[in-house]
Amino acid sequence: MSPGHVRHSEMRDRHLAAKIVKNSHFSQTYKLGYKILLLCEAEGTPMPMVVWYKDGAELVKYKNVH
Repeated sequence: MSPGHVRHSEMRDRHLAAKIVKNSHFSQTYKLGYKILLLCEAEGTPMPMVVWYKDGAELVKYKNVH
């Protein structure tokens, strides 16, 4: 195998650190009942999973929440 080439099996086991490439920036307080958009786009290997928390509790997705 020539230098600089990686076998498929080596690529499969390779991990790349998660990196946030886009995210929401909040610097204000929002009122209860108002809609906000939470944005987080991340990349890495394996694909990172984004989870949102409020006051230590995980926010869950509801039918009317996207």
